[in-house]
Amino acid sequence: MNDSEPTPEGTQCMYCPTGTYREDTTTMTLERDETTLVVKHVPAYVCLHCRDAILGGRDLKGA
Repeated sequence: MNDSEPTPEGTQCMYCPTGTYREDTTTMTLERDETTLVVKHVPAYVCLHCRDAILGGRDLKGA
């Protein structure tokens, strides 16, 4: 992930009281009308307990 931006790594999960975020990958599912797109191995910060994922700014810009 981008070293110049603060990261959520090690912070408490927003959804569960016991999880913390770590750098990992996740699967994104996007749907529009009758089309479904599944993208695997997307870099993200993922909760070790509930698997909630936060994408970094760099990933959203497509860099």
